[in-house]
Amino acid sequence: MAAPFFPVREILFDLRSPQCLSGISIGLVISLMVVVIEISFAAMIFSGPLEAHAQRGMGLTLTGTLILVAVTSLFSGFRPVVNISQDAPTAIFAGAAAGIAAVMGAGHTHEAFITVVAALALSTLATALLFLLAGRFRLAEYARFMPYPVVAGFLAGTGWLLTKGSLEVMTGLSLHWNSLPRLLDSQVALLWLPGAAYAAALLACLRRWSHFLILPGSMAAAFVLCHGALLLFGLDMAAAREMGFFFATFSAGSVWPAFSPADLSQVQWSAVLSHLPTLAIIPFISLLGLLLNTGGMELASRRDLDLNKELLVNGGGNALAALAGAPAGYSALSLSMLGFKTGADTRI
Repeated sequence: MAAPFFPVREILFDLRSPQCLSGISIGLVISLMVVVIEISFAAMIFSGPLEAHAQRGMGLTLTGTLILVAVTSLFSGFRPVVNISQDAPTAIFAGAAAGIAAVMGAGHTHEAFITVVAALALSTLATALLFLLAGRFRLAEYARFMPYPVVAGFLAGTGWLLTKGSLEVMTGLSLHWNSLPRLLDSQVALLWLPGAAYAAALLACLRRWSHFLILPGSMAAAFVLCHGALLLFGLDMAAAREMGFFFATFSAGSVWPAFSPADLSQVQWSAVLSHLPTLAIIPFISLLGLLLNTGGMELASRRDLDLNKELLVNGGGNALAALAGAPAGYSALSLSMLGFKTGADTRI
């Protein structure tokens, strides 16, 4: 009988080793963080006029990340790698999604949702193609010639898009110069100030300490403080939801499946093509993000990784994620290092 496929053999070995418990424990911590992150990305894409589709959007981001994690966990050269739909492509696509809704004139319709999904799948498929071509022709080494101002501009621009998107998610406002004064309204400020305070506290902690448990620990602390504040002010979940602090209630059936192949006949391709220049940026931003994060994993773990192989693995994962209408993704540096730093150096 043929020998089992080597990643499976490796996992079976780890299940019988001391790695098993640590791998499962850290995997559960990471999974809770990933769920929060991916729900946030869905809320960012499907905000404003597209807010009615946020619940189905969660199905897209969670399913896409499930696919990405499964593929890279099996085939990546870095055993504890965590590959998720990422912030940079999501932040860029959120602008395109809003533009598509504006072109169609009615973001709440099913046609608008399926058109945004088609644009999302197209950008992820293009990302997969670029990854596969770069890996196939061994172009990863050319990342050394990327100028520092370009990298810094990429990081700064992504940070701004995420800041803008997070404020729009928290407040429900579409941010532009005319809407900025509304952020100071007492009812609106109550929605974004807690999030801003959490971000400031997290930034202060990360600037002072460098520890892998800061991010998951801060999420847990923020969760407890949020619900503690609700009890302190005598607010129940229904009242807090009405004020805009929580998502509306929904059933699991509204999350997945988010669409069917028959729905593709309702795609308004003219709206997608009108935002093709924005969609075309996403593969290159994702390529840069993947190479930066992989280089960071090499530095932090003091291991040499085959960048071209990582491109091929990430390309395969994105090709499958595109079929689910998910955002583009690649290896996450902090989440991948969480397992490694805690001794859970395993694909489990």
